[in-house]
Amino acid sequence: MRWLIRIVLGLLLLSALAAGSLFALYESNKVVIPDLAKSSVIDSRRAEGAPSGPIARATDRLEQLRREIGYPGVSAAVAVDGTVVWQEARGWASLERKAPAKIDTPFAIGSVSKTLTAAVAMKLAERGALELDADIRKYLPSFPQKEHVITARQLLSHQAGIRHYNFALSPPTFSEFGATEQYDRVADSLTVFANDPLLFKPDTNFAYSSYGFNLLSAVMEAAAGKPFLDLMQAELFTPLELAGTGPDDKRRPVPGRASDYQNMLRDGAVIPAPFTNSSGKWAGGGFRATPTDLARFGAALLRGDVVGQETLQMMFTPRKLANGKVNPQDYALGVRVDQITDEAFPGKTWRAVHHGGVAVGSQAMLVMLPDQKIVVALSMNATTQPPARGMFDAATDIAVLFAEGR
Repeated sequence: MRWLIRIVLGLLLLSALAAGSLFALYESNKVVIPDLAKSSVIDSRRAEGAPSGPIARATDRLEQLRREIGYPGVSAAVAVDGTVVWQEARGWASLERKAPAKIDTPFAIGSVSKTLTAAVAMKLAERGALELDADIRKYLPSFPQKEHVITARQLLSHQAGIRHYNFALSPPTFSEFGATEQYDRVADSLTVFANDPLLFKPDTNFAYSSYGFNLLSAVMEAAAGKPFLDLMQAELFTPLELAGTGPDDKRRPVPGRASDYQNMLRDGAVIPAPFTNSSGKWAGGGFRATPTDLARFGAALLRGDVVGQETLQMMFTPRKLANGKVNPQDYALGVRVDQITDEAFPGKTWRAVHHGGVAVGSQAMLVMLPDQKIVVALSMNATTQPPARGMFDAATDIAVLFAEGR
């Protein structure tokens, strides 16, 4: 028993020393967010005839989000009936450069990338280039054969049994989430997890997996006969004129891209986020975009400009497990689907199709209300510990404001 006590005490001592070192590191690197109490740096635009009441309240909600969480910059865009009616950016894209956030400032969007990827996968499926229920080895025979067949549909819904990021001894992120390796081909990035066993028999369980979307992107490449990034550009970014959207390659940052920060203590200061490399996760978490681009993408998706309504309905229907129950995250194909409520409107609900994203140093949220044809996109240039639910609450609050017209 004495040896166990000594080990525990030793671990506690090491933890205390590590905490002290991390605090010292934080204090020496932190950057104070100016004017956090009230934004003085604002870039805003509204369409002619846009509803003034919802915009005024949405502005207040965006400012509240920035203050309460402590983001250097926040940016939002809202589309109603297919048209972007309001865009606003508050705070700072870069604290070091004293560069204000603009409505055309690109942010890393993390896992919102999955929804963009899923839209193109559904385009391929709609025209017969990709069979959603075929063995992925039909397209990718080089992928190691598992004990069970894996399909694109299962990858799209996180029901394939592919693992997510592992813990890694690589400070400061201590996870494969913060990997820095460069992969010049999607196929090369699969080596990280390709030989690992499945977590479960596909469709018997649910396990959120960005690596599953990596695998999906390799399947999409093979089905389309085109490199994944070229495929996304040709099928989505160019047709919808999403000029601020593309791979978030930090080795070649696009002009004006928001700097990345980490909000550790909610004390009105942040520290610069460490360098990461998105080449190992383009499809599942490696894109950057402006909120305006995301709102326009959502609007195009809802009006049938990306895929037809039958395919869209499939994409927006939560998948069931083999036991007949819907998976625990109400995950469909590249999106989550929920019924949301708002205490200001007791007894009312709205169907919300959404996806959030967290990258090392930024967060994003895309919310669509298909029945009201409303899309809300938010981006913030800091991650919080733990990740904040506030962005989802803010996005749904804003969506309801526009749905109810006040």
